[in-house]
Amino acid sequence: MRRVTSFFCIALIALLPGCNACTDLSSVITVIGGKKILDDLMTDVNIAIKSAITGGDYLLEKNARTMDVMVRNYMIQFQEETRTNRDYLSKELSANLTRLQELANKLQGGILDLEEFVALDAQSLINEIPFKEDVYPLRRIIGYSQYKLATGSHRFTLVGGAFGPESTVSVKVDGRPIDPNNIKSDQIYVTSFTCPFSFLASKFKINDVTRIPIEISVNKNGKQIFSYSWQALLLPIYPVRYSLVEHGQKQVADDVILEKSFECSLGPTGKEGRWEARECKFTLQDDEVFISARSGGTDGSHSHVEWIKQVTEKEVLMRVANQCHDCSRTGRGFVSYKKLVWRTADLPAVFEGMTNGKLKYGTYFAKFSDRMQSFTLELIFFNGKKEIFHRGRLSSEGVNLSIEDLSNFKRLALTIDTPAGN
Repeated sequence: MRRVTSFFCIALIALLPGCNACTDLSSVITVIGGKKILDDLMTDVNIAIKSAITGGDYLLEKNARTMDVMVRNYMIQFQEETRTNRDYLSKELSANLTRLQELANKLQGGILDLEEFVALDAQSLINEIPFKEDVYPLRRIIGYSQYKLATGSHRFTLVGGAFGPESTVSVKVDGRPIDPNNIKSDQIYVTSFTCPFSFLASKFKINDVTRIPIEISVNKNGKQIFSYSWQALLLPIYPVRYSLVEHGQKQVADDVILEKSFECSLGPTGKEGRWEARECKFTLQDDEVFISARSGGTDGSHSHVEWIKQVTEKEVLMRVANQCHDCSRTGRGFVSYKKLVWRTADLPAVFEGMTNGKLKYGTYFAKFSDRMQSFTLELIFFNGKKEIFHRGRLSSEGVNLSIEDLSNFKRLALTIDTPAGN
């Protein structure tokens, strides 16, 4: 793969052949070259956002929108440096662009690495851009993506030069104004606002991402000094699909058919010509499975087995009749059965209360047998990301599992964390 030298090109390489911004930043220290790099990056970001929306790539969309904020900040720094007549960028800006180049070259693994890059390294670079009294960069938005709440409020936080105790902030979410009492700007450079969970509850979809417009405006001394619009992402109500299989043992009937006999005796009737009958029961053991039953007859004349049949899963009943007035008779029955044996098996399992194969963020439990040896859990997230877990892999970013040994069974505990830093 060719060397990628723009911090955003690596995120777009699959979607944007011939990325405009892929120029070696080590040689781009002139003002003209810096302007072209920033313009090309903004073009690439806008294309990435549109492509992500069209393709349903939530991670790319989220990260591209964050990159949009980053590029805008560097444009402000660029404008500050070029107010005077100069031919080259400052050492500081050149150094930051070089650092971004180094980070970009580490992103060869794909777009998921970009999310970690944005959350960690890039933010520290943005924070080095100083605030100015006459320009108002937006540094960060926390709350790009939201998950459905059952109680409480959705929170959004913005960091930027326009915010502070002396500023008046107004916000619209999905075209509806936010109550000023729910907007807080008492901290310098920071504003936050909330809207109750019921405000957005009807907007969330079962399996898809919903986008809602948010508009923010800042006034100071009766004059608007800043405005910005973006789209927040409402994550699906069920963001994860799953399949769970226990690898253990189960009891099955052996292939070999065995047979047992039992007897039923009754005494003389005491009177010629009179019939008497008796019913006798035979019970299989817990590890035996009934196959069939047959009569073996009686041991003398004037007697017979009237019938023999299964009456419960484990019980067989036989009825013997005798007409002999001065002799006893014994009937015999035969029961065919199979022994239950333990054999290796894959057993489908479900998390309690989630039999539809879908999960929300939170903690869930699945019951396994006490003979569970391992398991396979497949999680497919709404953005297409797939994770497979087993006894040798019990965690990944945002997902944690544990196996609990209880009295007569084992239990799998799964926790899917709500998105952090979004």
